[in-house]
Amino acid sequence: MHTVIAGQGYVGLPLAVRAAEVGHRVIGYDTDPHRVQELAAGQSHVEDVPSDRLLAVLNSGAYSATADAAELAGYDIAGISVPTPLRDGVADLSHIEACAQTLGEHLSRGATVVLESTTYPGTTEELLVPILEAASSVEAGVDFFAGFSPERIAPNNTKGWSFETTPKLVSGIDAESLDVIKGFYDGIFEITVPVSGPKVVELTKLIKNTSTVLEAAAGLGSGAQADGRDGEGGAGFGRGALLNSIGWCGTCSALGSKPAVGGGVFTVGYRGVGCWG
Repeated sequence: MHTVIAGQGYVGLPLAVRAAEVGHRVIGYDTDPHRVQELAAGQSHVEDVPSDRLLAVLNSGAYSATADAAELAGYDIAGISVPTPLRDGVADLSHIEACAQTLGEHLSRGATVVLESTTYPGTTEELLVPILEAASSVEAGVDFFAGFSPERIAPNNTKGWSFETTPKLVSGIDAESLDVIKGFYDGIFEITVPVSGPKVVELTKLIKNTSTVLEAAAGLGSGAQADGRDGEGGAGFGRGALLNSIGWCGTCSALGSKPAVGGGVFTVGYRGVGCWG
């Protein structure tokens, strides 16, 4: 499967390398030419991906890094793992918007786009999908698939969870999208947890990040447990199995009320860049 992982930071690179290791032909896309040059030379900047692992997938031809958007043409599935930094108290979604525009310009019928970046409830369906449709002139749910599956990087992990063994929440804008997205991640993660829709998972990820900050502030530290459930089906986000990396996270430390994409206000613990776990 021709796979694109857009954003080759600490979230995107582990996903790209793991996908390459399990048989996908992966293009790691990043707009930073210096980072791409280092990756192409087999130099990993991510602790979870030793350089020897990166070199192995480079040498096998299963992975390549590029800053040239033209090389993305014809992808079957694309994952978006770009930063969403906090700017003046509000998350900056410009990287998601720019990436969606680029992927939309190279989107073919039958392709799938999955957002992994931590963001507000409504982003997938009300921001990402319209940009993809406008750039590609095809219709989501009819001509292509889309969904949201939050990154689960755990820097304070003391329970022995690895990238592959950490359960992965998956969602789609419709049933067919969910099937395709779950099928992709089933080959990468040992456990995938299907959830009723993107907004549920987007909110769940923010709740998880908020609990990380609050529990750390309360002195609970790593390994504390919390429980959140899918409001439409009881697909659990926790009891330790999914909330396995509770602990202080320096990049998810800002608390505040932020406007949702579709209106309303959510209180979140979220600082965008590197929203681990």
